[in-house]
Amino acid sequence: MLTYATRSALLLRPLIQSTRATARALSATPYLDRTQQGPVWPTLTQKPDEKTLEKDGKGVCAWLGSASSKPADLDAQLAARVYDLYLPVYYWCKDVVEKNPTKPTVIFMSAPQGCGKTTICDALVERFAADGKQCAALSYDDFYLTHAEQNEVAKTHEHNRLLELRGNGGTHDLQLFDDVLTALKRDGKAKAPRYDKTAFGGFGDRAGLVDVEGADVVLVEGWMAGFKPVGAAAATAVDVDLGAVDACLGAYARWDAHADAWLVVAIDSPADTVYGWRREAERRAGGGGSAAAITTVVPRLPRACLAAVHAGTCALAELGGVEASVTLRFDDGADKYVLEDVGVIVSATFGYKSLTSAPSDITKQMRAMHAAQVRERGGAPGRLVVREGACVRARNSASGFLEGLDGARAAVVKLGTLGLAGNNKLKLKYRRLECGQGATDGRAKLEAAAETIRGALRGGGATRDLHGGDGEFTWYKLNEWMQVEILEVMAASLDHTPWYRFPFFEVLGVYFDVLRTESDLVAAKYGPAKAYASMAFVTDLVPAIVMSALFAQLHLMAMPLRAALGGEGYLEDGADPERFLEEIVLYARIKGEASLAAFFRGAVDPRISEVKAVEPHLAAGGGQIIVLTVPPFKALGEILVALARAVPTARVLEISNQSEVQVRVSCEAHREAEAEAWLARLRPGVKPVARYQFPIAAESATAPARKQIALRVAATQLMSLMRGCGDEGGALRVEQVYDFWCG
Repeated sequence: MLTYATRSALLLRPLIQSTRATARALSATPYLDRTQQGPVWPTLTQKPDEKTLEKDGKGVCAWLGSASSKPADLDAQLAARVYDLYLPVYYWCKDVVEKNPTKPTVIFMSAPQGCGKTTICDALVERFAADGKQCAALSYDDFYLTHAEQNEVAKTHEHNRLLELRGNGGTHDLQLFDDVLTALKRDGKAKAPRYDKTAFGGFGDRAGLVDVEGADVVLVEGWMAGFKPVGAAAATAVDVDLGAVDACLGAYARWDAHADAWLVVAIDSPADTVYGWRREAERRAGGGGSAAAITTVVPRLPRACLAAVHAGTCALAELGGVEASVTLRFDDGADKYVLEDVGVIVSATFGYKSLTSAPSDITKQMRAMHAAQVRERGGAPGRLVVREGACVRARNSASGFLEGLDGARAAVVKLGTLGLAGNNKLKLKYRRLECGQGATDGRAKLEAAAETIRGALRGGGATRDLHGGDGEFTWYKLNEWMQVEILEVMAASLDHTPWYRFPFFEVLGVYFDVLRTESDLVAAKYGPAKAYASMAFVTDLVPAIVMSALFAQLHLMAMPLRAALGGEGYLEDGADPERFLEEIVLYARIKGEASLAAFFRGAVDPRISEVKAVEPHLAAGGGQIIVLTVPPFKALGEILVALARAVPTARVLEISNQSEVQVRVSCEAHREAEAEAWLARLRPGVKPVARYQFPIAAESATAPARKQIALRVAATQLMSLMRGCGDEGGALRVEQVYDFWCG
C-alpha cells in the first residue's frame, strides 16, 4: 500500500462495480441524496448543495453523452461514475486548489493500468473549464525516453527483460519532467512532450512538444506514480529482474516533490481487477474480450534472438512481392518496354487524354497477354514485353476500323498541340514477382531468411513447440479428409442419382491410390517408420478398411437393384485442449492500426484467438513478425484465404513449426490444362503431389465436376498461391489447407 504522509491525499476504492440504489424518485433533493451515498463524500470539507450538484451533474452527463442527469434515470454504473467518483473527486480537487497559495496546483494521480485514469483526468479538465479555470493534464507516459535512448537502456541491461522496453521505472526522462514542472511553477508556461506508442511498430518514440501555458491546475497521472524502492532483497524475491527497476525508483523522488496533493486508487486484488478492466477495455474497443485474445504480450526475446529476427526481417523486406506502379510513355520513338519482375497484373489503363478521348481499361487483355508470354517461355514467370501496337489493339477490341479512327484522332491532337498531347501512356499496376517463384537464387535467400526467423522465434520462446516432430500429419490429412469428402460426395450424389448407382469400389480405388502416393512421399521425407507405422497412417488405413467392408455390403445390396431396375468430435477423452490450435507465423506490413488483435479479428477472421507482434518490428519498410493462433481443421484454410485477401503484404513463414504444408485446390475438369500451366509458374515452391477426380458425372446437379489437385507448398509461398487462385478466377479454387493437429 502506498502512503503519502507529507501531502494531502484522497484514497479511493474502485467504483467500477458499484450497484448502490439510485436516489428516491420522490425526494426533494435527489442529487444530494445520491451523492451522499458515495465513499468520497465524508472526506469533503466544502460540501456542494443540491443546486450545484444538479448543475455539475448535467455538465458531466452531457459530456459523457447522456441525455439525462437525474440519478433515478441513470443505470447503476453511470450513476456511480458521476456521483460517486467524478463530481466528488472534482470537489475535493477544487478545495485543494482554492487552499493552495501557489499557482499552478499540481495534483498527482496514482492508479493501476486500465482503471480509467485518463477519463478521470478528462472529467476534471472539463469541470475546471466549466468553472473558468484552466487545467492541464500530463502523463508519466509522455516522459518516456526517446526510442534511441530506450535502446541504450536495453543494451546497458542486456539480460533484463523488464528494461528492454518502455514502461517500468528507469525508462523515463527524469530531468525533462523536472524541467517542465519547474518551469510551470516558476514561469507559468512550459513545453511538454507527447509520446507516440505506435511509432517504430509499437516500440514508441517521442512525438514532439506542446505548449502548456496559464494553467491553474496541473494533473499528473501514472500507474507507478509515488512508487518507492523496497530494497534489492525484497524486489529480487519477487522477480530477479525487478532489482534493477527497484534501484531506479529512488530517483523519482524529485518528481514526487512537485506534488501539492495526491489522488490514489487502491485495489484489493490487483491481478484480478486489472485483468478485468483490461478485458472490458478490449471488449469496448471491438476486440471481443476473450481471455485468449487479451492475455497476449509482446515476447521479449534474448538479444541473440533479437539480432537473428532483425536480420531475417530485413532480408524479407528486400525480397519483393509488393505492388508496383509504372507509367510507360510511347513517345519519341519508344514503342516497346520490357519489365522483368511482373508476378500478377492488378490493373492497366492505356490511351491518351484529350477533349474527345480518355484512357481505357485493358486489365483483362494485359493479363491474357502476360499469360501467353509465360506459356511461350515454357512457364518461366517474370518478364512482360509491352508493345504499343498490342496495347492499341487491346484498347480498340482488335477492330481495324477503330484502330484507324483512334490513330487519326491522336494525329490531329498531336498536330494541334505541337506534339504535347496525343501520345499514348500505359499505367500499369502489378505485384512484383516474389522470390521463391521461378528457378532463381531468390528461393534460397527466401528460405534462409525464413529459417533464420523460425529458429530465433523457437529459441526465444516466442512460438510454442507444437508439431515439430509431426510433419507427416499434413500429408496424411489429405486421406483423412478424403474420408469425409467421400461421404459428402455420396450424400450430394443422392440429389440426382439413385444410391445403388454410386460407384463404391471406384471411389475406394481413388482413395487407396492417393494413400499410396502420400505414403511414398512421407517415406521419402521422413522414413518408412513414419510412413507405415505412425498414427497418421493408421488413422487413414483403419477407416479405409472399415469403409471397404461397408461399401462391399452396399455394393452387394445394390447389385439386384441395378439388375432389376436398369437404367464427429475430435477432442476425445485425454486430448489436450491447449494444443487444439495452430500457429501461423507471418511477416507483414500493417500501417495505421492501433490494435493488431482488433484488426486481424475484424478484417481477417474473428476465429483468430490470439495475435502476437514479435519484436523487433522493422522500421525500414514497416514490416513486422506476427504470430496468429487459430483453430485447426478447415478453419485454418479459411483463415489463410481471408488473410491473403485482407493483407496484401502478408507472407507466411511457418505453420505450427512446419515450413511446408499440403494444400488442395480444384479446377473445373475442362480447364485442367490452364490450371496446371499456372501452377507450373509457382515452382519450385509449389509442386503437385496427387491428382484425383471421383468417378461421378458432376459435383452436384448444377455444378460441373472438378479435378482435385493436392499441392506440396512451402509456407513462404502460401499467400502467393492463394492470391493467384483468386486472380485467375474460376480456373483454380482453394479447397483446403491440411493442418497438423494430432491431439
